[in-house]
This record gives sequence, C-alpha cells and structure tokens, in this order.
Amino acid sequence: MTPDSATAAWRCVRPSCGKALAHRTRFCPYCGAAQAASAGAPAAPPAPPAALPSPGAPIQQAAAAPRRQAPAAAPSSKAAAPAAKPAAGRGPSLRTLSWVFVVLLAAWLWLRPSRLDKQVERAATMAAACQTSGARAELARLKELEASPRQLARIEAALAAARPACERPARAATSSAQTLIADARRAMAAGDFDKAVNRMEVCAAMTGAPECAPVLRKARRLQEASARCRASGGAWSGERCAD
Repeated sequence: MTPDSATAAWRCVRPSCGKALAHRTRFCPYCGAAQAASAGAPAAPPAPPAALPSPGAPIQQAAAAPRRQAPAAAPSSKAAAPAAKPAAGRGPSLRTLSWVFVVLLAAWLWLRPSRLDKQVERAATMAAACQTSGARAELARLKELEASPRQLARIEAALAAARPACERPARAATSSAQTLIADARRAMAAGDFDKAVNRMEVCAAMTGAPECAPVLRKARRLQEASARCRASGGAWSGERCAD
C-alpha cells in the first residue's frame, strides 16, 4: 500500500489493482493482496528551494556568530539589599529624664542642711551650754518660721536634757545672790556703802541674777549722796544728810 501524492490517499501495492484505499490496511479489500508493512505515513510536501542571494548583498558568514549571553538578571531589590541593621537602642525618653531630674532635686533638697537646720543646731548648742533663755528665743523664732515638727522636737529635747545640769548652778547662783544681797543691805543700814557696792558688783558679775542690779544701783546712789553730804560738812544719818 503506497500513498498517492495527488490525492493524499492510500493505494493498493498490486499494480493490476492499484485502487485507492480509504485508510491504511494490511490487505487490499478489492484484490486481497497483502500491503507493505513498512509503508509509512504520507510524506510531507517537499520544502521550497532556498532563495539565492542577490549579487549585491553581502555574503553571510557560514558559521553563525555565537549568541551573546544574556546578562545575568539583576538580583531583586529585596534580595540584594543588605540586611537592615537592628536599630540602635534608643536612649531614655525626655519624660524619663525629667522624672529622674525631679527625684534627684527632691533628694538634694531633703538631704542638704537648710538654714532652719543650722538654726536648730545653734539652739541645741545653746541649750547644752545652759543658755536656756537664748535657746527658748530661737525655739520661738523657729515656730514663727514654720519649722518642721522634727526640728522643733530637736530643740525641746536638748532643753529637757540640759535642764538638770543647768538648774543646779542656777539654784546655787540664786542662793549666792540672795546671800550677797542680804550682806549689801546690812552694809547700807550700817552706812557702809562701799561694802554694799562691792557685794552687789560681785553678785552681778558672778551669779548674773537679775535681783542684783537694782540693789547695786541703790548702793551706788547712797554712796555718792553720803560722800556729798560729808564733803559739805553735814552728817549722814540713815539714808539722808542732816545739816
């Protein structure tokens, strides 16, 4: 069975038959002749002859120029971009710094010795030195300045601690002052004003008792009056000059 190129159909291989066949088969349905088993599919039409180059056209090289290798594709921006460095740790915020400053300022104000603290220490020192009146004056001044209860309690504790030691000399001084005042009055009654003045000067200097000052002034006044009386030729009697 051979293909017929004109009709593109199969034909019987037996020359005496040669009838067209509708499809490929092993035996001819008309004469029964066996068809060639090696017969293939209808051959493709021959390719048209290549066109000859024109005389003026340049002769192409026999060997095709090697194809230029396409440039490697640029890596994607995401893949090529270096890994982003982790952001550096941010410093403390402004709000945090503000709180730290406020806390440090409050601690400094709380711990630093204030002007009131210095006054408190001075009053406590005066109380320990038995300067009770001065310490009490400082205590009253600090109350006016609205010192803290802790500061006021510090002075009061110093006064209470010094009271036993300070009262003993005060009692002794009072007793000594009373003795000296009594001696001065007896001396003035006897007309010995020099002795009275001497006793009252010792009383004022040694004891510091306030009772000594008025007696000292009286003794000096009588001392001067008696001296004028005798200078004028009069006689002093009691506390007056007799002509």
